[in-house]
Amino acid sequence: MTEPHETPPAEPTGGLPVPRPPSPWFRLPYLVLFVIVFEVVKLLVELIAVVQFILRVATGKPNERLHTFGAGLGRYVREITNYLTYASDATPYPFGPWPHE
Repeated sequence: MTEPHETPPAEPTGGLPVPRPPSPWFRLPYLVLFVIVFEVVKLLVELIAVVQFILRVATGKPNERLHTFGAGLGRYVREITNYLTYASDATPYPFGPWPHE
């Protein structure tokens, strides 16, 4: 530890201070928000599954638009899960882009 009157050693970035990572508390509101979003998306996926099953029974094929929307929701759930479990620091939609294929 340096004394108050001593100059701290140079930082590895050429004398510039190394930026500190944000506080873990900064992420907490996002975690709470995305847990809620995750539950809403889960309900949407369940609803799509029921509707697709009914359409499959009634018409013999699932709805293509619901199929595409459901696939997009699946990618979104993956991004939310990665963020919630700290596998990724990228904030999911709406704070980041909508996930593409």
